[in-house]
Amino acid sequence: MIKSRYGSRKDAFYLAEDAFYAMSLSSRVTLWGIGHSLVTLCLTYKNLGNLKKSFKFCQQAIFHAEENNFTQIKAKAISCLAEIFREQREFTIAIFHHSEAIEILEKIGAKSDLAEAYYQLALTYKKMGEIEHSQENFVQAMSATGYAYALFNEMQAPRQVEKLQTAMKYFEK
Repeated sequence: MIKSRYGSRKDAFYLAEDAFYAMSLSSRVTLWGIGHSLVTLCLTYKNLGNLKKSFKFCQQAIFHAEENNFTQIKAKAISCLAEIFREQREFTIAIFHHSEAIEILEKIGAKSDLAEAYYQLALTYKKMGEIEHSQENFVQAMSATGYAYALFNEMQAPRQVEKLQTAMKYFEK
């Protein structure tokens, strides 16, 4: 997924295809691992602009998560689904899915994913031109991120820290 966002799109496409193929052949991948892999593929294909394939993987991830009672994976897939609808400028549906993911993540206390979900909702409002709503949700992301930000620093995840710092600068203007 990182290559789809920051690196070579061609490399990301081939890596995603290889990952899906390997996942489908391996008997050693756990059900939890399959769920995470499906979500990663959703996000990768979304970043590559292949929304149709991303949507397909989102649906598979949601079904897999429901079948195995993996609430966090389901919420992450729903959040990706919201991002797809945002890209298609179907904002009402996107906001519905963002809200659904946020509700689930709040219930289970998944702070890092919750911060990301609020951040994505803020981006949706920003794309709609609703800066006030965008800023409100960014503040929510930052409050959930207080924990996540420290975690990203601790994990030495510079891209996540950089993303949050860039977003903060947007609202300081």
